[in-house]
Amino acid sequence: MTSVDSVESRILEACASGALAPERAFNELYAIYERSVRAMLIAKVGPAFADDLAQEAWSVFHRRWLVWKFPPEMSHPDARPVLAFLFRSCHLIVAAHRRLQGHNADLQPLEAAVSSASRDSVDVLNRHIELGRCLAAARRHCTDDELNVVLGKLAGFSARELSSSLGLSEAVVDHRFRNAITRLKGVLGVDQEGI
Repeated sequence: MTSVDSVESRILEACASGALAPERAFNELYAIYERSVRAMLIAKVGPAFADDLAQEAWSVFHRRWLVWKFPPEMSHPDARPVLAFLFRSCHLIVAAHRRLQGHNADLQPLEAAVSSASRDSVDVLNRHIELGRCLAAARRHCTDDELNVVLGKLAGFSARELSSSLGLSEAVVDHRFRNAITRLKGVLGVDQEGI
């Protein structure tokens, strides 16, 4: 099984070498990260706005992709520059959306968001619902800064990557993550080994 980050690295290398056309590479990156971007936005603003904001995030990325450069450090499989760019873009788009709305939209019950998910497996659906409940609890009980760190961790970022993306020290990232998890354990009634 191939990890997502090594797939991203191979796509970037193929595009940089000319073996893969930029539009085809963009489409492959979209296929990899579309669900992650949408899930991140659902957690931040709810399902009512997620599709529109996801379209905006992908438009921003496409404009950036047209002039994307491929320095050697991007070829390292752990770099994940596309995922980092999408994460930062979503963060900024949500901030702009909230300013325009003048308030934070309440997170809708995530069972509605899951309705579009694959219903092939009851286990998969239950995991989506449980994750949705955890994210809804995080939205209600964590600060926006803590929620950004939790979402980044769920997206697979390390503390170092998050510190770079969010402009924080690694210690602050780790502190916010520990605070959020401790708070969520109490809210969700989960014992210390449960998460």
